[in-house]
Amino acid sequence: MRRVTVLLLALTVLGSAGCGAKAPVAPVVVALPVAECPAPSRPAIPALDPALPFDHALSVEIFLERDDVFRSYAKALEDCVKCYGAQSGGDSGRN
Repeated sequence: MRRVTVLLLALTVLGSAGCGAKAPVAPVVVALPVAECPAPSRPAIPALDPALPFDHALSVEIFLERDDVFRSYAKALEDCVKCYGAQSGGDSGRN
Protein backbone atom coordinates (compact mmCIF):
# COMPACT_ATOMS: atom_id res chain seq x y z
CA MET A 1 0.00 0.00 0.00
CA ARG A 2 2.87 2.33 0.77
CA ARG A 3 4.40 1.78 -2.68
CA VAL A 4 1.12 2.68 -4.34
CA THR A 5 0.84 5.87 -2.29
CA VAL A 6 4.39 6.94 -3.17
CA LEU A 7 3.79 6.10 -6.84
CA LEU A 8 0.53 8.09 -6.96
CA LEU A 9 2.17 11.02 -5.18
CA ALA A 10 5.10 10.98 -7.62
CA LEU A 11 2.77 10.80 -10.63
CA THR A 12 0.68 13.67 -9.28
CA VAL A 13 3.72 15.87 -8.75
CA LEU A 14 5.22 15.05 -12.15
CA GLY A 15 1.88 15.38 -13.92
CA SER A 16 1.12 18.79 -12.48
CA ALA A 17 4.60 20.20 -13.07
CA GLY A 18 3.63 21.44 -16.53
CA CYS A 19 0.47 23.16 -15.32
CA GLY A 20 2.19 26.10 -13.76
CA ALA A 21 1.87 29.68 -14.91
CA LYS A 22 3.55 30.34 -18.21
CA ALA A 23 5.12 33.56 -19.35
CA PRO A 24 2.49 35.87 -20.86
CA VAL A 25 2.58 36.22 -24.61
CA ALA A 26 2.51 39.77 -25.88
CA PRO A 27 -0.50 40.38 -28.14
CA VAL A 28 0.22 41.14 -31.76
CA VAL A 29 -1.44 44.35 -32.89
CA VAL A 30 -1.92 44.86 -36.61
CA ALA A 31 -2.98 48.38 -37.50
CA LEU A 32 -4.23 48.80 -41.03
CA PRO A 33 -4.70 52.22 -42.58
CA VAL A 34 -8.42 52.82 -42.99
CA ALA A 35 -10.01 55.65 -44.92
CA GLU A 36 -13.10 57.27 -43.50
CA CYS A 37 -16.24 55.95 -45.20
CA PRO A 38 -19.23 58.23 -45.64
CA ALA A 39 -21.84 57.40 -43.01
CA PRO A 40 -25.32 58.77 -43.57
CA SER A 41 -26.84 61.17 -41.11
CA ARG A 42 -30.02 60.10 -39.36
CA PRO A 43 -32.97 61.15 -41.51
CA ALA A 44 -35.98 63.14 -40.40
CA ILE A 45 -39.01 60.86 -40.31
CA PRO A 46 -42.31 62.36 -41.47
CA ALA A 47 -44.80 62.46 -38.61
CA LEU A 48 -48.25 60.93 -38.74
CA ASP A 49 -51.37 62.91 -37.95
CA PRO A 50 -52.86 61.23 -34.84
CA ALA A 51 -56.32 62.56 -35.73
CA LEU A 52 -56.43 60.55 -38.98
CA PRO A 53 -57.09 56.80 -39.11
CA PHE A 54 -54.33 54.53 -40.38
CA ASP A 55 -56.13 53.68 -43.60
CA HIS A 56 -56.79 57.31 -44.56
CA ALA A 57 -55.25 58.34 -47.91
CA LEU A 58 -52.99 60.95 -46.28
CA SER A 59 -51.76 58.43 -43.68
CA VAL A 60 -51.01 55.89 -46.39
CA GLU A 61 -49.06 58.51 -48.32
CA ILE A 62 -47.03 59.34 -45.20
CA PHE A 63 -46.40 55.63 -44.55
CA LEU A 64 -45.08 55.20 -48.09
CA GLU A 65 -42.87 58.27 -47.72
CA ARG A 66 -41.52 56.93 -44.41
CA ASP A 67 -40.85 53.59 -46.08
CA ASP A 68 -38.81 55.33 -48.79
CA VAL A 69 -36.83 57.21 -46.14
CA PHE A 70 -36.12 54.02 -44.16
CA ARG A 71 -35.08 52.10 -47.28
CA SER A 72 -32.72 54.82 -48.51
CA TYR A 73 -31.19 55.13 -45.01
CA ALA A 74 -30.68 51.36 -44.79
CA LYS A 75 -29.09 51.34 -48.26
CA ALA A 76 -26.70 54.13 -47.25
CA LEU A 77 -25.74 52.24 -44.07
CA GLU A 78 -25.08 49.07 -46.07
CA ASP A 79 -22.90 51.05 -48.50
CA CYS A 80 -20.88 52.35 -45.53
CA VAL A 81 -20.38 48.81 -44.20
CA LYS A 82 -19.34 47.61 -47.67
CA CYS A 83 -16.84 50.46 -47.90
CA TYR A 84 -15.13 49.36 -44.68
CA GLY A 85 -15.36 45.71 -45.73
CA ALA A 86 -13.62 46.46 -49.02
CA GLN A 87 -10.77 48.18 -47.17
CA SER A 88 -10.21 45.24 -44.86
CA GLY A 89 -9.97 42.86 -47.79
CA GLY A 90 -12.69 40.68 -46.35
CA ASP A 91 -16.28 40.12 -47.27
CA SER A 92 -18.66 42.46 -45.49
CA GLY A 93 -21.29 39.71 -45.36
CA ARG A 94 -23.62 41.41 -47.81
CA ASN A 95 -24.12 41.11 -51.55
